[in-house]
Amino acid sequence: MTAKENILKRLRAAQGASVEKPKPTFEPIRFEDRVAHFTEMVKAVGGDVVAMQGNLIDTLAAAGVDVTNLVSPLEELQDKALNPDAVADVGELGGLYTAVVSGRVGVAENGAVWVPVEGRRRAHIFACNHLVIVLDRGCVVDTMHDAMGRISLDGLAYGAFISGPSKTADIEQALVLGAHGAMKTTIILY
Repeated sequence: MTAKENILKRLRAAQGASVEKPKPTFEPIRFEDRVAHFTEMVKAVGGDVVAMQGNLIDTLAAAGVDVTNLVSPLEELQDKALNPDAVADVGELGGLYTAVVSGRVGVAENGAVWVPVEGRRRAHIFACNHLVIVLDRGCVVDTMHDAMGRISLDGLAYGAFISGPSKTADIEQALVLGAHGAMKTTIILY
C-alpha cells in the first residue's frame, strides 16, 4: 500500500456519522406597498420616479427631460428618437443625450431595475447623460430573490440591474455623479 492510499484509508476510517444538512429558515422581507418602497429607494440612491401622464413623450416633457436629443429603441418613440442600433459607434452620439429604455423588473428592497438589452448596441445606456427607464408598476417585486425568479436569460445577449445614476465617492471622499454612466436616472412607472 502506498503512502497516499494509507492516508486516504485512515481518513475514511476517521469519518464520523454523516450529518443532515440543516434546512434554511430564511423568511424574505415583504413590503406592504412595494411601489412606495421602491420609489423611496430609487430616491435614496439619487434617482427620480414619476408616474406616466398620458403618452410617453408628454411624460418625458412633464418630467423635465430634454426631448430634443433622445436615443431609444422603444417603438413609441421611433419618430422622436434615434435608434441606438442605427449608429456604428456610441461615440457618434456625443454623450449629451437622454436614453429611454424599458425595464422588466423593479426591486423594492434596493430600487434596482432589470434592464435587458435586446438590440445590437448596449453602450448607449451607460454613455448617456440622462437614463430614463420605463417600468410597469405591476413588475415591482420585493427582493432580488423575487426578481431573479422573473428574469429569463434565454436568447438575451445582455442585461443589467441599474439603481440610480452612476456615482462614486472613492476619490478624496467626494461624491461624483456620472463617473461611470448616466449623471441622472428617472424611472417612469405606468
